[in-house]
Amino acid sequence: MMQDGTQQLSQYLRSLYSMPEDILQEGINLFQAVQVPKGAFLFREGMICRELAFVHYGLLRAFSLREDGRELSSCFAMEHDFACDYNSLIHSVPASKSIQALEDCQLMVITHHNLQQLQDRYPAWQHMGKILADKEFIEKERWANRLRLDNAAERYQYILEEQPGLINRVPVNQLASYLGMTTRTLSRVRKALCRQQ
Repeated sequence: MMQDGTQQLSQYLRSLYSMPEDILQEGINLFQAVQVPKGAFLFREGMICRELAFVHYGLLRAFSLREDGRELSSCFAMEHDFACDYNSLIHSVPASKSIQALEDCQLMVITHHNLQQLQDRYPAWQHMGKILADKEFIEKERWANRLRLDNAAERYQYILEEQPGLINRVPVNQLASYLGMTTRTLSRVRKALCRQQ
């Protein structure tokens, strides 16, 4: 399995940016294959995130706890996604969210220390880091705008079109939280869409 994860990570990074193969390989070799069982946490809110994880297979959820104790899902990471708390990772400050495995996962993980050394040594890896950070920022901004401007049906339709894999893999209450609606509203939206088909 480790070789598969390494190959998948290599292919994904090559699709984002072309760098000399030996430099790419040197970085890939710093990633370790890690098994994370369903229900386990990569880290919890308030801890410092010290690793960047690439999902080879499985599903992760990022969430924060509200003052009333409810969980607010902010992100899901599945195959070919990276997961961490970027602010915590880069600045060594307490994470503003927890990341938990919703399924048994295999991750390819690199420590912040190793990533930093790699980026200090090779401008190509520094550029790769910028590409990944920009991609993350754009996706978060796009989703924040959808939560602000789209109605419930439009948000659900977007997920159906852009991330259909989430629909059957995420518990309804967590999906509703991510979509910024109650489970009742999500149920109503789903029924309305079924009637239209």
